[in-house]
Parts: sequence; structure tokens; C-alpha cells
Amino acid sequence: GPVVGPGLYRPEGAFYFFLNLKGLVPEAPAGQQQGAFTLQRFLDAGVAIIPGTAFGGADYSHHARLSFSGIEEAQLERALDRITKQVLTGARRAAG
Repeated sequence: GPVVGPGLYRPEGAFYFFLNLKGLVPEAPAGQQQGAFTLQRFLDAGVAIIPGTAFGGADYSHHARLSFSGIEEAQLERALDRITKQVLTGARRAAG
């Protein structure tokens, strides 16, 4: 599909984003796989993703698939807000 931003392509008939997060999510600490590290950052923000490595191995270690099927627009906006504030900036979700 057409490019809509750095690492973003407009899906054609899909209900998910396949995001290239290189440079947006910090690199994993030594000894930890990037996909697992990225997954944990999203889970800590209360957002479920599928690591890109599930779709193409190590070539997609900085990618993630985020589905927006079956949710209301307001829920998607809240999820994107948490991603922006907690995943991409490094802030952690408060426990509880």
C-alpha cells in the first residue's frame, strides 16, 4: 500500500498495522531478543501485539503487528495514546 509515514503503509483491506519500530523502541539489553523486549514494552502498556519475528524471523525483529479488529475508535485512540506515551518514550505503566 501507499506510504503514509516513516515505516508506515496504508493497509488495503486489512485490520492491522505492521509497524517498523526501529529507532522508536529502544534496543533490547544485551542477551535479550529484540522481539521479546518489544513485546514486553507493549504488554506493560496494556497493549497486545504480535512480534514481527513471527512473520519473517530476525529480519523483522524491530517490527510488530497491532490488530484493531473488533474495537471501537475510542479504544483504539486510548491504545495509541498509551503506545505513544509508554512504549515509544520508555515510560512504564503504573502497577495496579
